[in-house]
Amino acid sequence: MVEQQTSWIGLRVGDFLVEDQIGEGAFSQVYSGANLSDGKKRAFKVAKSRDALEISHIVEPAPSQAIGLITGGLSGVHPDTVALLSSQVEKIRATNDAALVRIDTLVAEQGFGYYQMELLEGHTLGELIQTHSVSNSTLVEIARVMARLAKNSSFQYHGDLKPENIMIGESGVKILDPGYFGPLECDEGLFDNAAITTPAYYPQMEPDDILAFGLIAWEAELGIHPLLSIQVDDSLAIEDIAPGLFDWVRSYEQVGYYFLSPIYSLPRPTELKPELSAEMEDFLYKAVRVKRQPDGKIEKIPGFNSFDEIAEALIQASPRFD
Repeated sequence: MVEQQTSWIGLRVGDFLVEDQIGEGAFSQVYSGANLSDGKKRAFKVAKSRDALEISHIVEPAPSQAIGLITGGLSGVHPDTVALLSSQVEKIRATNDAALVRIDTLVAEQGFGYYQMELLEGHTLGELIQTHSVSNSTLVEIARVMARLAKNSSFQYHGDLKPENIMIGESGVKILDPGYFGPLECDEGLFDNAAITTPAYYPQMEPDDILAFGLIAWEAELGIHPLLSIQVDDSLAIEDIAPGLFDWVRSYEQVGYYFLSPIYSLPRPTELKPELSAEMEDFLYKAVRVKRQPDGKIEKIPGFNSFDEIAEALIQASPRFD
């Protein structure tokens, strides 16, 4: 066993020498290393120690957080990071899909844990969004991967689908770091309902990957997140909001979930991107479960029922499908 330390750079783990830190999340750090005999590269995901966690009881829209769902609101909590890592490995291995990272070994002990996995090459969808280089064909490929995963009983849901957790490389789409919804043992006690997720993509605090994808599609197409980049218009009166939308958002506000509220002030996609086709504008509205009425009000609609439906709608909305 290796001892837990602040940085793993320079550490020898089995036949590998850890060379660089390549990522960091709320509960783990990710390193790359090379095999000392043949130079083969691998990645190591390491659970953060309890002392390394930076957790506030105030829940923000981003990034990924451990959240206890309590009466009247939400609270940031301190989970067992090794248990989270082990649960993630169990889900990935049980799903056994090429779109998920291949895991070689897991070490999980009291207060210490890591797993060794394939080192992925490519760019995250978040990086591609920043450079405005996301094609509709890429979104379709992601939707098709999610459609396959959603049908796998061992997968059920991702729970933290966001641009930073989607890798695009020569081998295709890879979906990273599943989240979690359900009972969770934390320093603060056992929560019957908790989540490891990013509220900006799961504003209802439910494992709704389809809505998460809709928010991602809006962000990829228009360059802004529809719930993070919009200020709620405080001048809006109830009569300015379509009843169905008001009831939908209000039902979550009443239990302390305010992440959906910016949707009241959602701009027209063509205002942000004038060259956007009417078909793509309709797709984006439906992807986030709204529709603009003739009077200009935004109304709540059911949205898409499956990732298969999303993929087909994206193709239809792209006359020159790339």
